[in-house]
Amino acid sequence: MLYLDNCATSKPLESVVQAMVRAMEEDFGNPSSIHSFGFSLEQEIKKIRAFILDYLGGQGQVYFTSGATEANNTVIHSFALDHPQGRIITSPLEHASLMEPIKDLENKGFTVNRVKILPNGQVDYEDLERLVGEGADLVALTHVNSELGSILDLDRVRQALKGKQVHLHIDGVQALGKIPIDLKGVNSYVFSGHKFHGPKGIGGLYLAPGVSLHPLILGGGQEAHFRSGTENVPGIYGLYAAFQNLEDHFDENYAKVKKLKAHLLEGLKSTFPDILFHGDLETTSPYILSLSIPGTRAEVLVHMLEEEEIYISTASACSSHKKEGKNPIHQAIGLSKEESMATLRICLDQSLEEEDLDYFISRLKEKVDDLRMIIGGR
Repeated sequence: MLYLDNCATSKPLESVVQAMVRAMEEDFGNPSSIHSFGFSLEQEIKKIRAFILDYLGGQGQVYFTSGATEANNTVIHSFALDHPQGRIITSPLEHASLMEPIKDLENKGFTVNRVKILPNGQVDYEDLERLVGEGADLVALTHVNSELGSILDLDRVRQALKGKQVHLHIDGVQALGKIPIDLKGVNSYVFSGHKFHGPKGIGGLYLAPGVSLHPLILGGGQEAHFRSGTENVPGIYGLYAAFQNLEDHFDENYAKVKKLKAHLLEGLKSTFPDILFHGDLETTSPYILSLSIPGTRAEVLVHMLEEEEIYISTASACSSHKKEGKNPIHQAIGLSKEESMATLRICLDQSLEEEDLDYFISRLKEKVDDLRMIIGGR
């Protein structure tokens, strides 16, 4: 099997699996129990929380959630309670877990302004400054776009918000563990464990010092009354192992994937002279590559490749355009209908080797030739 869909999810590390098994076989107690077994687990979770907070910069607070969707919804829900007539700035590039709750508020009368997107997939920072100048209470953007790999320039965003009392919320799902991050000036930041070789069903919400939000889930008062529900101890243990791996191997992983992407680009360009890459290749994440091959249909290619156990995708696994039949991200950067229908997303990982990518390109060439022959013969 050749897995090139690491944006959708990533394979848990062996250390992650072992940590989760230990939690289920040995540390299976309830951290909220008052006996010593429960108390020891509570202390272990405090240690893990402190480790993750230190990795993120050492200040503020980290709350464990079921994932980034819950965390994004918590932030938007809390904003709505505090700002009944609030003004929101976002973009057309957002993941469904951010786009949909904001759209829900818009339908309820909230003012939502969407910053312009440049053809290279980058936010128009001049337009952002203009919108902020017109008034904003919340700016909600994604650090790394899940389809294009575009990296948000947080320094430019911070400059646009300088001197303004605006909550800056960042969806960091495709950024954490993949690119260097600096959360200075960021009020809230979300991440999801299964995107960087941790377990599914566990993620986190980082809040900067002095920031407080209303809980989305009420109940027994876990997570300092912020997120009720019995703690997901196996998930938290697995998340901890994934963060430990980041601390130990981030630099070498990042360097390797950059080299892999360069090799992939060279091979694709030489194999498909008419290929179209989306986004500015100089400023996109090394882990993500979006492209169109003229005269093809991406969805058909995905299924042709899966017959040989090669797995890629066309877009985000949680993309909100599935019901609409249109991709808002492709529309935002000006892709034609044909270009959008031919768009593939390849998501890399440090476990890959150049030989794997050479094999992928050779198989892709065969499928493209077959598909073009079929389409041309109609």
